[in-house]
Parts: sequence; structure tokens; C-alpha cells
Amino acid sequence: MKKVFRGLQTIVLIFALVLSNFMMPAKVKAAGIPETYDLRNVDGKCYVTPLRGQVVDDNNENQNFAWACAACAAMESNALIQGIAEDDIDFSEMQLGYVATHYAENLEEGKFEPSLEGEGVKYIDDHIPWYAIRTLSHHEEQILLESVASAGMKGFAPKLEDSKYTTTYNYSNEFNNSLYRLKAYHKFDLTLGRDKIKKMIMQYGALAVPIQVKNRVTDSYYNVVSNASYVPSSNFAMGTMTAVIIGWDDNYPSGNFLIDPGSDGAWIVRYHNGSESGEMYVSYKDYSFTHSNYVYAFEVESNLDENNEPLYLYQYDGGDIPMEMANDTYEVAIAFKATDYHDLTGIKLCVKQVWGDTPATVTISKKAASGDEIIDTLPITIPDSRDHSNMLMDYQDLVFPRAVRVNKDDEIRVTVQFSYPVNVLRTTSTNFVYGHLESKDNVATGQTYNGNLDFGTVDATVCIKVCAKKYPAPQTDPDPDPDPDPIPIPDPIPPMPDPIVNEEMSFYMTNNEEGCISLSWKKQDGAEGYRVYRKAEGGEYVLIAELDNNTFTYKDDSLRIGSKYTYKVVAFVGNDESKSPEKTLMATIKASWIRKLDNNIAGQVKVNVSNVNGATRYGLYRQEGSTFKWIAGSKVPTLIDRRVKKGVTYYYKTRAYRENLMSALSLAKSIKVTK
Repeated sequence: MKKVFRGLQTIVLIFALVLSNFMMPAKVKAAGIPETYDLRNVDGKCYVTPLRGQVVDDNNENQNFAWACAACAAMESNALIQGIAEDDIDFSEMQLGYVATHYAENLEEGKFEPSLEGEGVKYIDDHIPWYAIRTLSHHEEQILLESVASAGMKGFAPKLEDSKYTTTYNYSNEFNNSLYRLKAYHKFDLTLGRDKIKKMIMQYGALAVPIQVKNRVTDSYYNVVSNASYVPSSNFAMGTMTAVIIGWDDNYPSGNFLIDPGSDGAWIVRYHNGSESGEMYVSYKDYSFTHSNYVYAFEVESNLDENNEPLYLYQYDGGDIPMEMANDTYEVAIAFKATDYHDLTGIKLCVKQVWGDTPATVTISKKAASGDEIIDTLPITIPDSRDHSNMLMDYQDLVFPRAVRVNKDDEIRVTVQFSYPVNVLRTTSTNFVYGHLESKDNVATGQTYNGNLDFGTVDATVCIKVCAKKYPAPQTDPDPDPDPDPIPIPDPIPPMPDPIVNEEMSFYMTNNEEGCISLSWKKQDGAEGYRVYRKAEGGEYVLIAELDNNTFTYKDDSLRIGSKYTYKVVAFVGNDESKSPEKTLMATIKASWIRKLDNNIAGQVKVNVSNVNGATRYGLYRQEGSTFKWIAGSKVPTLIDRRVKKGVTYYYKTRAYRENLMSALSLAKSIKVTK
């Protein structure tokens, strides 16, 4: 009898587990990806804006402006999901379309000229205006979306709607004149995975995607009763439009389509194409989602600082799409004159590769109107934060560990030197008048420099920009001393000695890798090469490397973890060597870097850090005053600060531990708490 009872218990338990799994909310299934998801209702909140009216020109004629409508809808959705906008936010499709199809001929004067000619998108031929672009392929729609992203990243968009769909809108003075701008955009190959698209929707909101379409009423691929579309194969005669994906349903019946795709499941898609707008289900098996095509996410940020002052971008890459890659770059620079009293807060750098936690050094040279020159050096790290399968052109947002203050009319040069060569992008144009790519020695205000080789003056510029925010101009003394003490005349400056033999070399060290210390330095003109000396604890200096004059980094690996090493780096000509400071660093375990900060839960900041093999725990440090203090620890690479206040910006660092060893502190990352 007991055996029978126990058997019944087992059957009941199994049945209960099956039933509980069947009744389990969809959002906890499939590793965090629900079976159904709809941005129109996520736990009672709506993360999409209402469908807009028709897009018409000044003659009240419908226009095929789906690509700009989709881009605005995606940006609005992202602003809502971040909590940085109200439900009625409305970006201007016409303004976005204009700056995406024109490049800035002169940033300061706000002059724009048509662009995208020669890129497969025709809007000049046959007297077709820019707002009536006709596209027949996914490729053309992709170019338009990339140009939307390029315009947004450069500070021209998005702007709030203030002149509904007019083609006579005054589009001058767009530069640095928006309440919002793009922080980043993400381009993902649809053939690489359906789950990735779902995760992007949950993280970024609505996604823009080019799809093949025909008339929604007469199309043999579209079921007007169920609002379901399935295009089984390529048919470019149908044309394309850009729509937005706002959700999905894994269980959507295949029988709802006019042609059976062979399996259930569909994306929830919004479209806005001339006189047509609405929502429909598109099969997972639709040709647009199973062949070479891309989906785009737009990450919006506020363009106002904590005092509601507009943020600013110093840049020369205008409105063009980055087109050419500068491979194996070890240094880039941008030179400009400060237009206001600004705090320089970081850089944006356009890349096309997986970076891999690249240490770098930023040098800011400030030459005041008085002639005084000050040089400030900041270490930064370009984090390996992007999906490795997501190969795209975008701007990495690199925040300085502290702001650098500049005055109006100061001549500024910002140089970024990498610890190993990386790949950056540059923009080219036959009508380039707002920036030139120059050689290192000649780069001056209005120019950029790319260190993989000396180009000389060409119609191109490195895709780099400097982020700044305004600070109050210094007040002048209303009653200055009429007879100030005379300024003493300094002694004549002696001639500079031979820089190779007498000037002291400077170098930078990091210990971010396991049992490894990396050194980097700047090029010394006239040097035949460089020598690296090392001294172990209690030992003498030994020469460990002699490098040629085109090598500016050295990695000293296979070191004993926990031991300290002292280094010197000298430039040499023959037997003559420059001076060098002595710098000591401990070889330790690999450092952990901050990958992501989020404030999804009120009163908390969650910090995701990179995993370090062999690490037994991780520590989180928060800036308090001038130092970073330990605030939390965890055995897994996710840490939580539970003591934060809404409206405050916090700076964090992290490090990994292995028993009694600890890594170097990471570079700082910040987040403003909004909940």
C-alpha cells in the first residue's frame, strides 16, 4: 500500500511540475526571453508613441517617407524605455530626413548640401525632391538608416516636431541645437539569430528594419482580415519600406497567412508608408528576415546637462556616413578652438572592429590666448562592450575620468594614443570644407590626424569628436587696480637641448592582463629606436627589449604574479640614451572592467563587469570626494550599489580578487540615477 501511495505521490509531483511550467509567466521562459512581447503593453506600460498621420509635402501630397518615420518611431521608443521623455514625445520626421540626406558644408554657418549621390539612393534624378525618395531594395533603405544614424551621432538630430511635415522648414543652424541626440546606434545581421533581435527590442525598444512590401489591400502576400504578411522569396518589383518591430508572438498561427510559412510565429510590425499606416504580423519565415538584411537600434540621450544647458560636440566629420577604414592606427588627434567656456567630458570615436578592452591615453594640449600652454594627460579604456557578431560602424562613447576645463578661444588639441594598433574610420567627400586630415606635425585648428601614416592634406577627416558642456564664464573685476605692479621680465629661455640625449622620456604602464605589464610611449623625433630596462625586486636593471623607431609599445609577460618590477624606457641614437623616470608596478591577475551600468530598479545601480578566469570575487568602488571607496563585493561579475539617490551621477571602478591577490582598479564609468 505504501508503494502504491508513493507511486501516486510521484505522479502527482510530476504533473504539478509540468502544470506549473505550463502556467509559468512567459517572461521567465527561454532564458529571460518571453514567448510573447509587445512594447504597447509591457507590465502595463507603453513604450511606443502613437501612429502619426500621413506624411505630406507642402502641396498636401503623400510621400513615401517610411524610412524617416521608422527611425523617429525607434528613437521615440528608446527615449520612453530609458525614461528620459514623456509619452507624447514627437520627433520631426521631415527634419530628420533632411539632415540624413544632406551633409553640412559649413558647420558654423549651418549650410547643407545634398549627399548620398552615388550611394544607390536617387532623389535628384527626374526632379524627385529629397523628401520623396524612392527605394527598391533593402540596400537603399539600409543606406538611409545609416545616414540617419550618422546625422544623429553628429548632433544634428533628432529634433522635436514644431513644423509638421513642411518642406520649407528652416533647416539652418541645426548643429548642436537639439534637446536630444544619439548616443549610439546598433546594426545587427538578421540571419545571425532571432533571440538577439528579441533581446535588442527588450533593451532598446522598437527596431527599424527594411522589409519588402506591396499594396496592403491587393497584395497576394497580405491577409487583410488577420493583418498578417508573409513574403516567401525575393521580389524587388514589390519595392521596400522601413518599418519598426515592436514585439513578437512565438505562437502566432501559421494559418493566418495567405501562404503557409510552415511554422507558427511572427514579429509585430508597425509601418508608415505614404498614405498607409498601421500594424501587422510578419512571419518569422518572411524573406526580409531570413536573408541578408539588417535591423537597427537607436540609443537616444538627453542633449542637456544637469543645469539644462545644451551639451556640445567639437567635430569635423559633418553629416557624411563614415566610408573608409584607417587600419592599424596607433594615434588620432583633433584640433579646434573653444567656442565657449567648456568642460571637456569625453570623446566619441568611430570604429569598425571588436576593441577588446584597449588601454589608451588622452593628451589634451591647451594653448590660451595669452600664449600659455598646459598639457593634461588622462588614462582611458575603450571597453569590449559590443556583441562580437555585431560588426558595424558606430561611435564609442568614452567618458574621461574627470572633466578638463577650457576657456573660450583656447586652442585645443586632443590626442588619443592606443596601447596597440586599432581600426578607426574616416569620412571622405569631394566637397569637404569643414575639416582636413593632416600629417601629425602640421595638424592645427580645424583639422584631424590619423596616426597609421602621414596622409598630408586630403579631403578626409578622422571620425572623432569631443564632448563638452558649458560652465559659467569667469567674472571680470569691476574695479581693477589702475596701477598694478609691473610684471617682471623673465630671463631668456635657454635653447632646447638635444631631445634624444638629454630630454627625459615619459611612458605609461598598465597591469590589466594576467602576469603581464604593458608599456607605451610617444614617438621621439630623431630616435633610432627605444630600449626597455627592467629591474626585479632586489635585482639590477637588465635590458629586456630593443625596438625600432616605429614601435611604441611593449608587453612584458610571463611575470611572477605578486612581484613588483621597476622599468625605464629610453630613446637612443647610437650609444647615446635619453633619461627616463623609474616606474614600479606589481604583476597581478587580470583586471575586471565595467561593461554596463543600469538603474532599472529604483534606488539601485547594477554594475556588470567582465569575467576574470580564476577570480574568487569582485569588488565595486564608488567615488567619494577625490578617492574611490569599496562599497560592495560579489563572487559573480555582477555587483549592486543599493545606496543611490535619484538625480545624482555616480562614478564607479571595479577590481578582481584571487585569494590574497587583487587586480588593478579599472577605469571609471558613470551613470546618472533616474529612478
